[in-house]
Amino acid sequence: MTYAEAVSEFLFEKSIDTSPRTQEFYRTILRWFQRDTGIESLESLSPNCIITWLVSLKSKAPATQAAYRRGLVAFARWTYRRGLLPQDPTATLPKARRTKPRNVAYYSPQDVQKLLQMAARGRTPARDTAVLLVLLDTGIRAGELVNLQTQDIDWQDRVFRVDGKTGERIVPFSPKLAHSLRTYIRSHRMAPSNEQHVFTTRDGGPMRAEGVTLLVRRLALRANIQGKKLGPHTLRHTFAVSYIRAGGDAFSLQRILGHSSMDMTSVYVRMNTDDLRLAHNRFSPLRTYL
Repeated sequence: MTYAEAVSEFLFEKSIDTSPRTQEFYRTILRWFQRDTGIESLESLSPNCIITWLVSLKSKAPATQAAYRRGLVAFARWTYRRGLLPQDPTATLPKARRTKPRNVAYYSPQDVQKLLQMAARGRTPARDTAVLLVLLDTGIRAGELVNLQTQDIDWQDRVFRVDGKTGERIVPFSPKLAHSLRTYIRSHRMAPSNEQHVFTTRDGGPMRAEGVTLLVRRLALRANIQGKKLGPHTLRHTFAVSYIRAGGDAFSLQRILGHSSMDMTSVYVRMNTDDLRLAHNRFSPLRTYL
């Protein structure tokens, strides 16, 4: 079997239970691997071939190296499970070095107030305010926000049905967001009757993720917010950090954010060590017994 044929079968299987974005992730990495190594036959997918390619990535950022490795290893192990190769070519692969846990930027309460003030002064204040509140109240991604349609909103149970990177999930929202969103949709949303997207441009068409990024950046610059990334993903981080600090648990946060593993979610828990220290000081059993 050729390498290209195996990749095609792998991607077909992945299309059953992964999102288009995840499929594109695998497709891109496996295409780059073939481009860099010139591999034609699947039998050439050897441990040495894999290690040589991974070593060639050392000039890239650690997170990029880890992503490339993850995609290739998933494919290589699949070929062994499917019986296409007699042994797992990654079995002797050295363990990946654990990268230093990273912190993420998030907006302070003062930053959020400034953003909302700037949104209220814009040309589409109801829409821009609703965009900020959705990102802040739910932590959904910009791409997920622009794909929201009116039928995805369950007003009674106050949940969104979100189609994200890891598939469809249910995301709850607060009564305050419900009020703001209703006001925008009923009185300020500019869209023809057949337009189902919740967030639209002034021309009536659906917003794009790039438009949401530009909107948040513009509001942040007008608010003179400095020292952090000025985009919608920072609002996602803000939601996650606030959720943990308010007492939310990491497992429910993982489900809300749509993370496929606890790796990213655990970053927000690690960032909360000061709060954990304070809580321990308050509730340590030694305060009672000694």
